[in-house]
Amino acid sequence: MRLIPRPPAGGRDAWQRVREMKRKIGRSIQVILTGAALAALAGCSTGDRAKALYLHQYKTLSALTTAIDAVEPNDPDLADRLYDTEDELQAVCAALMEAGVRRFHAREIGGALKWRVFQELDECERKTYEVERMLWAVDPESAGRYLTRPNIPAEQS
Repeated sequence: MRLIPRPPAGGRDAWQRVREMKRKIGRSIQVILTGAALAALAGCSTGDRAKALYLHQYKTLSALTTAIDAVEPNDPDLADRLYDTEDELQAVCAALMEAGVRRFHAREIGGALKWRVFQELDECERKTYEVERMLWAVDPESAGRYLTRPNIPAEQS
């Protein structure tokens, strides 16, 4: 039994051709899947929505960090709850945050990450607005530095 496959007739050049053929097939599959995902997104501006949500979520995290700094000396229990909220928001919006960082550093955002962003977009948006509402209730001064009240949609059941 031979563990290393025998090279195709033609030696090393043939291996290169086989590898190149596999790459082309892989690219074709990726193009087809990306095309299917884009077709599913046709008619909506998901990219624009993701950009706007990334910026809004970033401002919300900044306001949350400022609120934590403001309340921590006087109310450590509230600060702990805010830290937990920060962790939850970052977990829910992880794909969006990763895509934003990659875009900022001019790195490629692959199809798998774009798909994760698309899948998590609604939940990330819901959590961002939930945190924003909580910030306005807990520390309006910190919230007011980064956020504006008209951005908060009515709470949905």
